[in-house]
Amino acid sequence: MEGHARVQVILSEPSPAEVRVRYRTENNSAAAGEDYVGTQGVLVFAPGEVSKIITVPLIDDGPGDDGEWFDIRLTDAAGARLADDFRWVHIVEGDPPVRIRLAETLVEVSEGDEEVWIGVELSRVHTEEVSLWWDAWDGSAHIGPDFSNPYDHTAVAAGETVTEAWFSLVDDFEVEGAEYFTIIGSGPANAQVGVPRIGFIRIIDDDVTKGTP
Repeated sequence: MEGHARVQVILSEPSPAEVRVRYRTENNSAAAGEDYVGTQGVLVFAPGEVSKIITVPLIDDGPGDDGEWFDIRLTDAAGARLADDFRWVHIVEGDPPVRIRLAETLVEVSEGDEEVWIGVELSRVHTEEVSLWWDAWDGSAHIGPDFSNPYDHTAVAAGETVTEAWFSLVDDFEVEGAEYFTIIGSGPANAQVGVPRIGFIRIIDDDVTKGTP
């Protein structure tokens, strides 16, 4: 069993103002004080932040925890509207698996750079190659006009722990505000998808300074 559970909470898009939301754990088949440490608090997203992680300590009380779960409830959102107000956390016995996840959740890049790279890491060294597909989804930036490869397959070699995913940008000559798109990890090989698995790419327009052709 792992020492803690991690749950990613994201905004649907970056906000220019601060966003707050309360969270608390709730018993299901797993009980606070026996299977996990009851946890509550407030997540504060500063302007421009898009991702926060809730960490809940787990209690290893011996055999019998396999298949139990508890809930994390979100309430009292300020500055945003709740899309989903809870997630369930499944407790599984045994040694923790290798997990592949994002090393960062927000990368800013100039449109003129023509490509963007985002860090990917493993939770620990693996004796086999680990890979994952990263799917890109429209935000205010769109597949085609703003970025051109919606999928990237990344691999971490056996004995290594880090790599990068990359996506191509489309450099136009339109003056526009900062735009973003979302990437989500799925389809892992030789590992499980870890947290965080959702990231944001923020594209900063450079056409004001570079002018028109």
